[in-house]
Amino acid sequence: MTDYDAANVELRAELAKHYPDGAKLCDPFSGRAMIPLEAARLGVQAWGIDYSPVATLAGRLLADYPMRNWDDEPPLPFEGYDEHAAEYFTEPRLLRDVRFVLNEVGRRYESVMGEFYPVVNGKRPWGYVWAVTLPCTNCGNRFPLTGRLALRNPNPKKDDPGQSYRIVPHESLGACAAEVHDGKPESQPTLRETAGDRGKSGVCSFCGHTHHSETLKRMMRDGLKDDVMLAVADLDADVGKRYREPSSADLAAAERLDAVLSAEGPFGPDLSAVPREPMDPGLSRFIAPVNFGYRSWGELCNDRQTLGFVRLARIVNQMSARMQAAGASDDYVSALAGYAASNLARRMKYSSRCATLQVPSQKTGHIYYNDSGISHSFDYFETGCGEGPGTWISLSVHTIRSLRKQLERAAGNPASVQRGSATELALPDASLDSVVTDPPYDSMINYCDSSDLMYVWLKRLLVTADPWFGVTTDAGGLQEKTHEAVIKKTTIDDPDHRTEAHYRQTITKAFEQARLKVKPDGVVSIVFGHGDPDAWVRVLTAISDAGLVLTGSWPCSTEKGGKQAGEYIDNTIMMACRAARQDRPVGDVRMVDEEIRAVIASRVPAWTADGLADSDQRMAAIAPAMEVVGKYSEVRDFTGQPVPFDHFLGMAHRAVEAAADVRIDRFKLTDFDVRTRFALSWLRQHGRGVAPASEARWLRLSYDVTEDDVKGVLQKVKGGPRLAFGDETVDSLSLHPTSPVVDIVFAVAAEGRSISDIATALHLLERADDEMLWAAMSEFGRVLGESDRDGQTFTWVVRQRHLIAERATRLTHETGERLAEEERQDRQGTLFVQEGID
Repeated sequence: MTDYDAANVELRAELAKHYPDGAKLCDPFSGRAMIPLEAARLGVQAWGIDYSPVATLAGRLLADYPMRNWDDEPPLPFEGYDEHAAEYFTEPRLLRDVRFVLNEVGRRYESVMGEFYPVVNGKRPWGYVWAVTLPCTNCGNRFPLTGRLALRNPNPKKDDPGQSYRIVPHESLGACAAEVHDGKPESQPTLRETAGDRGKSGVCSFCGHTHHSETLKRMMRDGLKDDVMLAVADLDADVGKRYREPSSADLAAAERLDAVLSAEGPFGPDLSAVPREPMDPGLSRFIAPVNFGYRSWGELCNDRQTLGFVRLARIVNQMSARMQAAGASDDYVSALAGYAASNLARRMKYSSRCATLQVPSQKTGHIYYNDSGISHSFDYFETGCGEGPGTWISLSVHTIRSLRKQLERAAGNPASVQRGSATELALPDASLDSVVTDPPYDSMINYCDSSDLMYVWLKRLLVTADPWFGVTTDAGGLQEKTHEAVIKKTTIDDPDHRTEAHYRQTITKAFEQARLKVKPDGVVSIVFGHGDPDAWVRVLTAISDAGLVLTGSWPCSTEKGGKQAGEYIDNTIMMACRAARQDRPVGDVRMVDEEIRAVIASRVPAWTADGLADSDQRMAAIAPAMEVVGKYSEVRDFTGQPVPFDHFLGMAHRAVEAAADVRIDRFKLTDFDVRTRFALSWLRQHGRGVAPASEARWLRLSYDVTEDDVKGVLQKVKGGPRLAFGDETVDSLSLHPTSPVVDIVFAVAAEGRSISDIATALHLLERADDEMLWAAMSEFGRVLGESDRDGQTFTWVVRQRHLIAERATRLTHETGERLAEEERQDRQGTLFVQEGID
């Protein structure tokens, strides 16, 4: 039994003690059905509900089909199946048949697409390097937009010089071609960084004219783009991949695709061969091709890629019809076609205009960035119909391996994975023991929008096996979004209904449904994590408004960087909730705050022992704080007004700081003024690094300060705020003897390594003997290090403290003597005046 299931027997026994009639669980935001999967393996009757048909299909492939027994299904009606079944007779039926179907699809695909990926010099190419071309606005000639010229990096251990290419303009043709050569690039790519352009500018290969990135986008939107094949990649026994210039056969095969593609008939009523489903202009924040004039999802592939996907879909439909005719059950045909669909979805991720050649690994790049947004590239890589990374054959190996892994794990009950809305669960009230869910995280990922690329192709592939898959009320033929619980972030005036108000309403109704569906003693467990405090306020408010209260919580690592418009998260919080009692008392905020401090103080040692960093502990503290708040029907301040949730978020963070007893030299962090505490906390968490803007909001919330209160501590740069350098902020400071410690720290950094200047500044500010100042400067120097210019200054200043203090003391003494002398002279002058009057 694998590590995943090492405690399976013990957990089943424990569940049987508490649920002798069997436990029932539902995840109303099931996604790929990971939660129902693990519940099903423990013998729990599990339901997974998701609004996206793409996610629902993925969930069935993971948590439903592998758990079933398919041994009674008839043999597959294809040539060679009997021999295949005999060869793999030890495998589970599902794995054996999925292996056969994927291999048969691959064989047929190569047969119908082979003429368009011709064999040259005895080899069928692994893939092709392409680039978009645009006409130069100065000379009118077309030039390719390429971001790099390297094809394969050198490998001295194998005496491999590597390969690159150069762009060669042909004046007579008004076009460019590529010349492949050994070694590193000998020239610059046509896409370059230029002053004043936030993106990359395109430089004409003929006349050298520079085109600003916005000009390139405008030309793309005007439909001026074309494609040029630059290089071909063959598999090679010596170096892995060897590149060459396109042959006449390569070029001819690519040029005759338009007519062939136009002749492809529809898959059904209103289901054209090439997807015409529109791309939403409001998706430009995370679907990058929208910015470059792509208007439909079918446009994200070149003609040959598109034809390949059309024919893959037809092959799967043809095979599905034959299996149905041979007596296979509808569920089994759906299962086998579903795994073929998953392989097509894998291929889509590595085969479109958005996929690029990854030179170091010699593989194709994933089109999704941060697992959610879709990237754009002017130069791209197309895999062929043979072998190599990103091809159907290669990806089939991954699909089979994933299925085998699931089948080797502990057996369980098939989960019921259904398409539906979390706001309208089709289950009886009080029928579940638990709802466990990982809901959408505010605006972090627009799930349906991100997977629409897969949806438009999968609904064509599944016309026969699963005709209901493509049924939608969306006007554009895409996945429905009416009840999707996300916030859509957009850069245009977008009438989309997925606003913050929609998210609050939808997530609240979903949590309310969860409360209604569990038994009176049931629990609703919610996993949540987000970098934005406003997102936390929204979800905590939804939990409260749904009639739930937190009764337990613990941090867990579930998310690794997936986002579109939110913030990166590494740790999330599991919040166990139950129906709120009606007889809860009203709480006094002062007493509640004290209780929060005590609860968090009791948990910090365990978090520290578990290795949670300071920032993760601050996040983990939110849930126990809300457990305390949940004991009360309402918490009021001394004026009788309700206390908002964001107060308790800040209190949770402050409680972690107090419990951690952070020391800066011999001082507690809490001994410093609030502006300096803010700066030191930021320093300890982020150093000089750039952090998301939400991190600053969290810290301000922790210290109950406004942006103006800490103005000058942070500097806004690309990507978010970072700690300011002394010379960036000192001119904005109004320095005086009672200035916050951090302001004096910035002033010292601005002075640089000058004993005289620093001593004079500390003397004038009367802070030369301020032990807290020296402790803060020492901490800044320690964290920033001597590679940082301010860190170098602080390290030097601390080492020279005795000289600086001595000089400042001397200045103070000299100033005192001068003032005394001036006072003596003033008194003597007054005496002379008085004597003259007398």
